[in-house]
Amino acid sequence: MKTTRQFEVRCESALIAENVWNWLKESWSDEVKLDRRSDPLVVRFAAPAAMTAVMQEIFSTADFEGPFSVFIDGEGVQPLNGPTSESSGASRLEAMIDELVKSNRAERRNKVFVEFEILLLSASVELGKDAKAKDLTRVIEKYLSGSMSPKDEALYDAAVAACGLTASRCFGTKRSPDVDYSISWVQDSVGRYCAEIRPA
Repeated sequence: MKTTRQFEVRCESALIAENVWNWLKESWSDEVKLDRRSDPLVVRFAAPAAMTAVMQEIFSTADFEGPFSVFIDGEGVQPLNGPTSESSGASRLEAMIDELVKSNRAERRNKVFVEFEILLLSASVELGKDAKAKDLTRVIEKYLSGSMSPKDEALYDAAVAACGLTASRCFGTKRSPDVDYSISWVQDSVGRYCAEIRPA
């Protein structure tokens, strides 16, 4: 069952708040609200937990440089200090994959779902720069239609690197960590892609 979370972007300036609000409305949801009476100004919206990838997008978007903070369910995610560093991104990716592995071992399933947030972070870590959610979505759709360019392939391969790591740790063994696996693409209610991986 998909969970829903409350997202907030608390902005210290009206200009930043308006920019964030307009961008979120256009890119993600018509239900985004801007509370102009609060101090600092707050942009709020409720969305599936999988949309935490939105936060990564905001962190790496130069148009929104300035004093603001991001909160999920009332808890601060991290201060905005520019794009996520490669080392911290790799650590976060490792932690996310660890959680998938633990969940799979507990339930012993023959499939694992790698959420969009993990794919986006994997792409950022592998490429050494922040990947954009809209670019990854576009590339997955081009993969499904069989129309990827070499540049598209680089982003796609960087994203699904997380699938290879997850498959190895969930379906492989100490003697044979490398396993053949398949990827099926699934979309959630807001159009976000999730990779369903199974041993081949």
